[in-house]
Amino acid sequence: MLPKPGVYYFPWEVSTSHLPEGSALRTFGRLSAYRMAESRVTLTALHESQQHEVLVCTRLVEPFHAQVGSLYVVLGELEHQADGGAVVKARVLTCVEGLNLPLLEQAIREQRAYLQERQRPLGASSPAQGTAHTPAPEARPLEPLEPLEPLEPLVPLCLQPLPGSRVDEPTPQPFPLIWDCPRNKSPENRRQGLSPPLTSPETAGDQTLGSWV
Repeated sequence: MLPKPGVYYFPWEVSTSHLPEGSALRTFGRLSAYRMAESRVTLTALHESQQHEVLVCTRLVEPFHAQVGSLYVVLGELEHQADGGAVVKARVLTCVEGLNLPLLEQAIREQRAYLQERQRPLGASSPAQGTAHTPAPEARPLEPLEPLEPLEPLVPLCLQPLPGSRVDEPTPQPFPLIWDCPRNKSPENRRQGLSPPLTSPETAGDQTLGSWV
């Protein structure tokens, strides 16, 4: 079974609030002390002119190179101590020095607002919007469609008059092909599988008298 991803909490929330035992959380802070013999790291964060500390157990992430004064993000489970304090048993401890800290805090607030909006039941209004109900717009009747104009019949290109010719002149037609040349009908040519030539009235005589093979 995979561990829980963890919910972001601010360092002052981890040190002052009473989160349940075993809560998977993420938090951040600057590494101020590292006690290698106890496998303990102290992360500090400043909020409203107060210094808040978060104890982190590093047994699951050792060995690691501790950089005092650098910014770290920790992911782990919360464990209560006998003295009333709490420690985060880290399974991920990452140095994020150079991270824009104000932008990270703003992202955490935006994420919380988004998750609260998703968990709100459907139809419930948010506190910012109030309980006023906006009436639905009235439905307007549909306007009748105008009738379409009839389209003119299309004339094929072969029947249209040529440019520069009169309308009453007949459109010239292509010459019919002549296949009945006496030489083409000879049994010898048919037996040899020769195709008849394509001829026209002007060249029919030449094809008949010529020596076509």
